[in-house]
Amino acid sequence: MTAAAKSPELFVGVDGGGTGCRARIEDAERSLLGSGIAGPAALRIGVDRAFAEVEKACCAAADDAGLGAGALASMHAAVGLAGVGRKGLLEQLERHPHPFRSIIVLQTKPWHRLT
Repeated sequence: MTAAAKSPELFVGVDGGGTGCRARIEDAERSLLGSGIAGPAALRIGVDRAFAEVEKACCAAADDAGLGAGALASMHAAVGLAGVGRKGLLEQLERHPHPFRSIIVLQTKPWHRLT
């Protein structure tokens, strides 16, 4: 068995809103592996605080899936954040470190691939 076969691709979807943040981890077959929640992640609270809540929700989802927090480094993330369309925020998000293999930050239209 190859290393690629041992490590299935994992995906985490995040809904970061003004009242809370929810994350779901799924495999390539779209099977739900785990879910987690955290506090508000709207960008009006600041990029650092919003990303901290995103990471908390994802770590909770990884824990629910029986994975360690280090598993985030191998996951592809799609993150929807309230307020991402505000002027200058996409540039801040592009510079902000994240724990994921790749990340796409979503707004209504269009989506933006950061890495």
